[in-house]
Amino acid sequence: MIVSLCSAKMAYTYKVDASDALREANTAKEQVLQQKELIKLWANALDSVNIKDPEQGIKYTKKILEKEEHWLAYDMQGSAYKGLAKKYSDENRRTELLNKALTAFKKSSELNSSSRSAMEVANLYAYFGEEEKCKEWLKKAQQYDQLPTYEGAEKYEWLFKYSNRPWFEEVPWKVYE
Repeated sequence: MIVSLCSAKMAYTYKVDASDALREANTAKEQVLQQKELIKLWANALDSVNIKDPEQGIKYTKKILEKEEHWLAYDMQGSAYKGLAKKYSDENRRTELLNKALTAFKKSSELNSSSRSAMEVANLYAYFGEEEKCKEWLKKAQQYDQLPTYEGAEKYEWLFKYSNRPWFEEVPWKVYE
């Protein structure tokens, strides 16, 4: 009888252990499926960047950001909004999209100071004619060690409208020897 009770207790313990293991396995499976979906979203977002489809890039980065807040998704989203804005001649639509790009780049910079977003923010403030904010973000880019060379800074198309200002000449652009 004692052996029967011990056997019953062991069987119950194993049943409980098996139930716990099954629950943990199902939780792990769900996490894997969520990660798989997220990886697919990242792949689609990167594909949209490669084929220069900003609308798709915005769509996918929004979905990524619903699932996880990541600086790179904001950075990609900012680039997509900026690319899309360049397609519009309507100044109101362009301004709306560039404001969205500005917000995304600022968020990227907030989440990861080693991203190149501070330079993008400075560039967008130059577009909007906000010289003081442009200077402020160039200083942040310097603090974050994001300043490119002078020649590298030429890719920030709106920034160079200030190139004739004395303060612009004092920016400590990177120098490679």
